[in-house]
Amino acid sequence: MGAAAAWFLGQRGHRVTVHEQFARGHDRGSSHGNARIFRLAYPDRTWVDTAVASFALWHDLQEASGRTLIDHVGGVDHGAPEHVGAIADALAAAGVRHERLQPDEAGERWPGMRFDGQVVVQPDAGTTDAAGTVAALLDLAEEHGVEIREHAPVDHVEVAGDGAIVHPRGGSGHHVDRVVVTAGAWAAGLLRGVVAAPPLEVTMEQPALFAPRRALDWPAFIHYGSGLDKVGGLDDPILGYGLPTPDGLVKLGEHHTGRRIDPDDPPVDHDPARLDRVRDYVATWFPGLDPDPVRVETCLYTTTPTTDFVVDRVGPVVVGAGFSGHGFKFVPWVGRELADLVEGATGRPGFGLAR
Repeated sequence: MGAAAAWFLGQRGHRVTVHEQFARGHDRGSSHGNARIFRLAYPDRTWVDTAVASFALWHDLQEASGRTLIDHVGGVDHGAPEHVGAIADALAAAGVRHERLQPDEAGERWPGMRFDGQVVVQPDAGTTDAAGTVAALLDLAEEHGVEIREHAPVDHVEVAGDGAIVHPRGGSGHHVDRVVVTAGAWAAGLLRGVVAAPPLEVTMEQPALFAPRRALDWPAFIHYGSGLDKVGGLDDPILGYGLPTPDGLVKLGEHHTGRRIDPDDPPVDHDPARLDRVRDYVATWFPGLDPDPVRVETCLYTTTPTTDFVVDRVGPVVVGAGFSGHGFKFVPWVGRELADLVEGATGRPGFGLAR
């Protein structure tokens, strides 16, 4: 989100400095790896419209960078009718093309999977290259004069009159007109005492990658149902999600079941109980996959109580945080919104900070 904001601000002629606490392309946060789901399908019309707006900006980013960042393999939502039906209704209301299938029809189309309840197919969905997207945004930002400082963590931010002071760790502070905080799992610490934000809960999620038994086509998918306890009692009906990766594997995981962590001291081991559940899930729903994972990955979620984003401004401080495990598809849209807030726009309803 910060790289996207820097790109938009650089294009508009602003003098911008990016502070990255690690190195470019690091794997300590939420934007590493080569596979995230891109989808337009949500059970809420506002989210569908926002995803459609982001879709157009992804094409602008691909054209500007000369990179293919979205692979339109299609997306499938299946499972509990109350959730999948709401998705189909929201897509129809927004005029987004989609198709309803019976589970056996979907199984004929994707024989490596089994399907449950109702099925909705959205052909514009697919996968995004997360690491490639961040690299493209930073390269484009630099082309517009943005300075990117690696291994330059910020200790704290101070509001000073109409502007702010950014205090790098171990260095002297410098005055800025505006500061954009897009620090992911570290956002709560930087915002504490500066602006009032919703609670931001940091968890380590644990997706795993599985090898196909034979060459098959795979969509991105989300399976809706009940039976998993979610962090903080979230009302999250997702049983599992998955997507094909460029290296020929299928990435699958649970959603919002991770361990609460300190991002500065993350656990080095995997949770065996959660990994066993994912293995059992693959054995039940994926006849086309070997249920023993090739490898296990980690990803940090920074989640708000409602899973809505925080994209807002208080005084000179602009905040992009709490993307709650479903933010990557919105990267260029959030970047543009943050740039607009820097330039004086007012925040959108539902994405605000406590004032």
